[in-house]
Amino acid sequence: MKVYKEINVYDAAVERFDYIYSNFDKVYVSFSNGKDSGVLLNLAIEAARRAGKRPVNVLYIDMEAQYRHAIEFTHRMFSRPEVQGWWVCLPIHLRNAVSQYQPHWLCWDKDKRDAWIRDYPENKWVVKDEDFFPFFVRGMEYEEFVPAFAEWFAGWAKTACCVGIRSDESLNRFRTIASESKVKLENKNWTTKLNPKEESSKVYNCYP
Repeated sequence: MKVYKEINVYDAAVERFDYIYSNFDKVYVSFSNGKDSGVLLNLAIEAARRAGKRPVNVLYIDMEAQYRHAIEFTHRMFSRPEVQGWWVCLPIHLRNAVSQYQPHWLCWDKDKRDAWIRDYPENKWVVKDEDFFPFFVRGMEYEEFVPAFAEWFAGWAKTACCVGIRSDESLNRFRTIASESKVKLENKNWTTKLNPKEESSKVYNCYP
């Protein structure tokens, strides 16, 4: 059941970002070059400016098969002086929805470079060295990479991973916010502890 508040989405997001930058030691934005994460990143830039905590850390996982305009938008955002981050172009194991014979594929596979959809992007934040991250293993799943990056980035610090989703886009996204069984920070439904069974983990996904 949704309970509506007497505050609009923008003002609520501003309040939540101010809370994030005041209550976490480290913050980064999970960017997908879509509309939601684009709005999220712009809100984070504004919040970091208010808090005097720039630049804004950003993670973007480039899955090679991306639309040209989406990549152009990523270039624009990663070229902003307020942004620093990791534009990840590594061989990650992905599901393939366009073939009945090859259900999975490896993006940025150097052994099949002749078949690449496009070449490496030219941006100073691009990561293409497989030894860059100590946790990375060639062919690891996207779903493995994301939490491993979060824990690596956090170290032992209290860390917020900011994710841009809207609860009315799908039931699963609504459940992500509304779940009563998840571990939250200070009972805020828009936060979810990443590894609830690990007491030492201090990483929270935040959905402002």
